[in-house]
Amino acid sequence: MRAHRTGVIGLPLRLLAREVYDKIVAIKGPSVCALVTGEERIVPDRAAYWVCTVEAMPEMVADFVAIDEIQLCADPERGHVFTDRLLHKRGVQETLLMGAETMRPAIAELVPRAQFMKRERFSQ
Repeated sequence: MRAHRTGVIGLPLRLLAREVYDKIVAIKGPSVCALVTGEERIVPDRAAYWVCTVEAMPEMVADFVAIDEIQLCADPERGHVFTDRLLHKRGVQETLLMGAETMRPAIAELVPRAQFMKRERFSQ
């Protein structure tokens, strides 16, 4: 996301959003990074990078859009929000849908131009 002029990332958990926000603020500074969750809202006037829970992703145009844990489309309680983002939220330059391999067939059908990359998880 930082490689783009503007970006928004949707994450499944508030604490994960806070962790990513803190990392971006440490690199880019607090004046250009927003955090929006159901419980917290930090939106500076010059926000270019938005870190949010998926449910709190703003309706905005951004160069980069990412949605983490896209397989939550199948979740009975939250799936409708993830599915809406899968169908309607796109970055002008790049869109990244991250998640389990189980979503590949659905994404391939719904987003015919999607390119798939597989990266193994790393442990810390």
